Amino acid sequence: GGRHSCAVTTAGDAVCWGDNHGEDLDPYGSDRPDYLGQADAPAGKYTTISAGGEHTCAVTTAGDAVCWGANEHGQADAPAGKYKTVSAGGRHSCAVTTAGDAVCWGHNTYGQSDPSAGKYKNVRTGAGKYTAVSAGWGHSCAVTTAGDAVCWGANEHGQADAPAGKYKTVSAGRGYSCAVTTAGDAVCWGSNGYGSADAPAGKYKTISASFFHSCAVTTAGDAFCWGYEKKELPAGEYKTVSAGLRNSCAVTTAGDAFCWAHNRNGSADAPAGKYTTVSAGAEHLCAVTTAGDAVCWGDNTYGQADAPAGKYKTISASVFHSCAVTTAGDAVCWGDNTYGVINTYGQVDAPAGKYTTISAGYEHSCAVTTAGDAVCWGDNDDGQADVP
Repeated sequence: GGRHSCAVTTAGDAVCWGDNHGEDLDPYGSDRPDYLGQADAPAGKYTTISAGGEHTCAVTTAGDAVCWGANEHGQADAPAGKYKTVSAGGRHSCAVTTAGDAVCWGHNTYGQSDPSAGKYKNVRTGAGKYTAVSAGWGHSCAVTTAGDAVCWGANEHGQADAPAGKYKTVSAGRGYSCAVTTAGDAVCWGSNGYGSADAPAGKYKTISASFFHSCAVTTAGDAFCWGYEKKELPAGEYKTVSAGLRNSCAVTTAGDAFCWAHNRNGSADAPAGKYTTVSAGAEHLCAVTTAGDAVCWGDNTYGQADAPAGKYKTISASVFHSCAVTTAGDAVCWGDNTYGVINTYGQVDAPAGKYTTISAGYEHSCAVTTAGDAVCWGDNDDGQADVP
């Protein structure tokens, strides 16, 4: 779950442990109780259990769905019926009846509680294996091992409605998303301010979606951007490019970093060196050198440019925080860990585990484990940390 875990013993008893309180995310104050009891499993016999953000749901041996904990959105009000499986999300819950129907309840701003008609055999959070993940502003996207693009979270512009197809990489921006198909085509969906979702025809190997512009590298090694920050890079062969809020940066096949756009706090002045990858945040950038060192430059108001010593294989810079994966597979994040003065989202609190890739979003982060599981943490107001 969010900060608690649950299990069912072989005897059918429900056992939960971890945090049993709530987090006041209302800056204007609220009457929300501090104690929620999401880890206080009621007595009974259960077949399955699911720990959500601040609530828990389970199915009894009689087939009833039972939920407890936070309920400000009705996420703990399980409807009467007979069920075979249940899943507690951030602020909503879903279950499959013994007849195979999917039923959801709770928060529904983005239609997350409106399941499509049909017959189902299971519904849960975190089900699937992934090769890539990208944390955007209020939504997240990933590519499954089967090549499908899956997005979740905020969807007011259709940014989470990934089109059918087979993909090899995906990038979640602000209000829109872009991906590269296995055939090399660039596809974008969602908001199209300044033409940021108008991907030019061509064959690509990587793509990066930002706020109002996008960048990509073609299979021939050419890099260019479209949207608000249109840019034709100097002639050369590039292996990666990253579109940031006010800056963008690319790395040539020779390892040179080329950055452009606004240069506040020296964010466009890449330090001399040879790099394997680069990531552009809002007003700071981070890169990994060919020696495996993490180097960040630009705005450092929240410590987002203070990369810890170590050896890294990939890195991701966001607005106020940054994340990276070490050569040993550990996830490391640094910078701001809050939102405002009272809200603590924990976006730099990377869970223990071994990872292959990582992505720092606005106030949340996501990563893919060596086992192929997608894991997200931090802000979950829009369900952007609820991996499908």
